[in-house]
Amino acid sequence: MSLCTNVFRRGSRYYFRKRIPSDLQHLFPSPIYKVSLGTPNPVEAKQQAAKVSYQLVNFFQDLRMSDEEVTKEMLFDLFRKNKRIIQSKKLGLMKKQEQLDKQTSQIADLEMEGIVKDRIIAKKAVSENNPLKEDSVNLFSKRFHEFMEEKKSEITPAFYNFHKLVLRFFIEICEDKNLIEYKRSDSNLYRNTILELPKYPANWKKYFATTKVSEVLEKNKKLKRDTVSKTTFNKKHLAVLVPFFKWGIKQGYVDFNIFDDMTSDLTTKEKHIKRKEKRPSFSIEELNTIFNSENFTNRHKDLVYYGPLILLFSGLRFGELGQLKLKDIVEHNGILHFDLTGNDKSLKTVSSYRLVPVHDELQKIGLLKYVEERLKQSKNPEEYLFDISYNEKTKTYDSRRILRLFESFKEQGTLRKNIVVHSFRHSFRNKLVESGVDSETISMAMGHEGNEKNLRMAKTYNDGLIKKIQSERVLTLKYEGLELSHLYV
Repeated sequence: MSLCTNVFRRGSRYYFRKRIPSDLQHLFPSPIYKVSLGTPNPVEAKQQAAKVSYQLVNFFQDLRMSDEEVTKEMLFDLFRKNKRIIQSKKLGLMKKQEQLDKQTSQIADLEMEGIVKDRIIAKKAVSENNPLKEDSVNLFSKRFHEFMEEKKSEITPAFYNFHKLVLRFFIEICEDKNLIEYKRSDSNLYRNTILELPKYPANWKKYFATTKVSEVLEKNKKLKRDTVSKTTFNKKHLAVLVPFFKWGIKQGYVDFNIFDDMTSDLTTKEKHIKRKEKRPSFSIEELNTIFNSENFTNRHKDLVYYGPLILLFSGLRFGELGQLKLKDIVEHNGILHFDLTGNDKSLKTVSSYRLVPVHDELQKIGLLKYVEERLKQSKNPEEYLFDISYNEKTKTYDSRRILRLFESFKEQGTLRKNIVVHSFRHSFRNKLVESGVDSETISMAMGHEGNEKNLRMAKTYNDGLIKKIQSERVLTLKYEGLELSHLYV
């Protein structure tokens, strides 16, 4: 019997298989994708299957949008990254490792040949001073799209969308030219312009009636809305452009990285302001204000009732809460946990696929009873725990219903202005630290990546699942002074 959709066991190992959509089957030697998940552990198999499934869905979408030549390159790239994904009776890939190596070598030769040809054509275009040839071969926009496609499976949807924003900004500020034409002056121009732009481009249309960079800059001289911080430039813009130019150097498209050493250092005053603006955790007084108010206690028991309490006692990200289903409260080592390991989840990092203990306080306020009643009504464990809107464009879950709960308290001055939904996660972590819980347990409960050394150690000596003693440590979490007894059922 299979562990879950698309996962089956053969011998001591688990495998993933998925039928290729009928409109794409002509591109493959077999209508079925099948890959070994490399583990005899069922929970770990589910985690691995989730990643493979997510990559395949995006890959199939990209194939439908690509032209013939790009399609060939994408198929080769997929084959190179995971030789065992594509099964082919014709080639006998699973039977003979030598054939795999030979095919991989041929693909590498083809790619290298393409790179060499591109470089020769680019140099010829420059020597002949033919702008059309330069644009068609080594244009910033073309190479950046290649870079984005290569990185798509490695980054979150939100950060992928930010890559698109950087592409638009860079072209508007520095023009769309041959990569080899960009100088250090272009990177300085980009940085200085970005630091003058107002925050939140999604709101530009509302406040400036335009999204064009030059027009927004001009209009903001009068409106004087808050501009992009140096921290945002360092951690987000440079996080896109520095890797892109490094990639360009590796591919032979450009000679040097114009964004090297472009970090904008904060002044002492700016660091102080940034520290004050950092998203804070809740104070006990603020939590009591929310959970003891009539606005909260008298409301229908839905997302706005259970959601904040789950976030407070589990440390889940809001996007993770949005993906919880009725079936996702499971027993592990004799303790109830929220199960975020399923292949139906799309989470921030590999470490985000985890089990999180269900705190006793959540059981006391009737969460399990709520789940039981929902199951009786729907008879479908695949239904989501809460009805939360999902924005396909930004790839985010809509938290405004909870934010509206905060609004009245902020107006009254009983809740700080910079408190956000993510503040629940900060509170959870801070209380675990105050309780003396070790850092490895905290990272495992919160789904943090940890440093590279710890990751290597975890892969070698750990199966990636939270241990009973670690779950028990998380369940010792207490918010001293928080009164919730009036919510008990």
